[in-house]
Amino acid sequence: MSAEDLCGGVAVLDESVLGELALDLCPASALTFARTYRRMLPGRVTRVTSVLAPPAAAATEPADVDVLDAVLSLGTSAAAVGACCLAEVAQGLARDVRRGDREAARCRLARLRDVTGCTERALDGYLARS
Repeated sequence: MSAEDLCGGVAVLDESVLGELALDLCPASALTFARTYRRMLPGRVTRVTSVLAPPAAAATEPADVDVLDAVLSLGTSAAAVGACCLAEVAQGLARDVRRGDREAARCRLARLRDVTGCTERALDGYLARS
């Protein structure tokens, strides 16, 4: 599935966001921000996945606040770097959790993984050109 199909017209990476950040700070700082985001992205996704994983038989569900913290951290940082599609998926996860629908949120995890892969490739391309 292509990034366009996966994101339904929403940009995987809106490079203009990083361009604006470069104007606000400086180009080197914007690149450092993008590199740091790229480096931390797998851990953020792993955190979301782990807090949404179905609990073992004897375990209890993580508190909604813990799930929202992981999801909002992922979404906010995605928006800050211009990863629009990933930010949209994170917003959907947050809506599911706020409604108390963990099953719907768990159903979004496959899309989260797919969109993360597209985002990583887009950022890698951007960073290679910069």
